[in-house]
Amino acid sequence: MITCTVCSKEFRTWHKKDGVLKNLGNRRRCLDCHPWGTPRYPPRTEDEKVQASRRKAKKCYYKKKKELGINPVTYRNRRRKLALVNFLGGSCILCGYSKTARNITFHHCYKKEFKLDSRALDIGLCKIQKELTKCAMLCHNCHGEIHEGIIHLKEEHFELQKRVKLLIGKKWKDLMDCLDKP
Repeated sequence: MITCTVCSKEFRTWHKKDGVLKNLGNRRRCLDCHPWGTPRYPPRTEDEKVQASRRKAKKCYYKKKKELGINPVTYRNRRRKLALVNFLGGSCILCGYSKTARNITFHHCYKKEFKLDSRALDIGLCKIQKELTKCAMLCHNCHGEIHEGIIHLKEEHFELQKRVKLLIGKKWKDLMDCLDKP
């Protein structure tokens, strides 16, 4: 005989259902408290589902952070910027600087909807593609000099950007596939 954990009533380890003997030896609750076919746990409310999802995401975030050694979002954004810089030629269109992607910026030549810095790369790649077509790739020094009025972008620089825009149109799917891989 087993004692029910809910009502403290004793019940037998064998029960006849539809002419077949069923073993109740692993049960902790009697058939009155927990009838056949009922779920073991009560159904979750929407708030409980959201909380469980958040806990799971948080656990995954901290696991990734431990593996990478840095914030996973920062890691993904740096990887995306490096891929975009390499995809667009890898160097400043004015002076040819190409030592590190961190010192390369995207200068907006036309009306901008949002900045294309390392934090903005967290949005969708389709929006980034539209914004890239309005930009020139410059190093921080040339970018600062353009904003101070020391250097002016010439027509040949815009021709280079037009060629880059054609590249973007042709190879964008390859880049998206590359960026989506971990």
